Amino acid sequence: MAPDSPNPSSCENIKLSRLDLDNRLTDYSMGPPPPELYRSIEEVGIINPVRVFPFDGQYHIVSGHHRVRLATRLGNTQIPAFILDPVPEDECLRINLQENASHRQYSDVEKGYILRKLKTAGINDGEILQQYMSWLQLERSKKVMEMFLEGTHLPVGLATLLHEMNVPLRVYHTITRWDSVSQSACEDLFSVLRPGVNKWRELVELFDETAHRDGVHVSDLLASDPIPLILQSTDLSPHEKFQRIQKSAFIKRYPVLSELKTRVHGVLDRLALDPKTRIKTPEHFENDEIKIELRFKSRDELVRQVEKLQRVGDSEALEELIRIFKEGK
Repeated sequence: MAPDSPNPSSCENIKLSRLDLDNRLTDYSMGPPPPELYRSIEEVGIINPVRVFPFDGQYHIVSGHHRVRLATRLGNTQIPAFILDPVPEDECLRINLQENASHRQYSDVEKGYILRKLKTAGINDGEILQQYMSWLQLERSKKVMEMFLEGTHLPVGLATLLHEMNVPLRVYHTITRWDSVSQSACEDLFSVLRPGVNKWRELVELFDETAHRDGVHVSDLLASDPIPLILQSTDLSPHEKFQRIQKSAFIKRYPVLSELKTRVHGVLDRLALDPKTRIKTPEHFENDEIKIELRFKSRDELVRQVEKLQRVGDSEALEELIRIFKEGK
């Protein structure tokens, strides 16, 4: 259903050249129009007219920025539009968000910018919480609103990267507390790695916790060996770079745990078990229970694995493995 209009006028075609494209008040998109909208307009034209109002010899766009861009790209000279009476900024924002509430999906970065525009237009917090938060599919929480607003102070390049990779607020909010140099270094890092959301969170948490513990900036950690050399390497894929940087960050954050893990891997190599025999140890040394998993499809495979296990039963390597987990517990 279309939103209530201050002037529910009939639709008419207006020249695209008369639209004020510099007025971006209700343009929240940080990316290109969706391909499916492009195909729809190319095949059947614009079914849903844009909404505009006259201002200083031109028209300000209230809703329909994507449609205007695509109509221009397709070489159209006119576009169907509902022409409203001039409306204040807060009403423009309301009409746009209400029209798009049922079908637009905004990234968390875009939602932050929308909330900032609502505040700048003079809409009070109570109204934002009661009405606009639900249109943005957000919890009606003052704390949540403030967290989204904090994200609008991130550098444009970093915010754009977060949007493109659809990183949620719960992951990038930590970065809003970093100094500007660290935020810039973070942008450089993730522009190269471009990992999934979970890997974003893992690295952000590792660097943030280490910086807090050591009383340094995250930028200091990102500038320390071996991270710059890894990022500059032309022989490694982004995935390989992530793995090496994650390992380095983990060692810095958990030096004792990392040393224990290194010892465990060394002992497992010395045990020289059958490839289908797995020693399953507690990831964080939370207990000293060691499990053994045997995978086999025949009696011979099982016998072979059991015989190897029997040979290591009295070995020094096994004794050391047990001792490591008793120490780490």
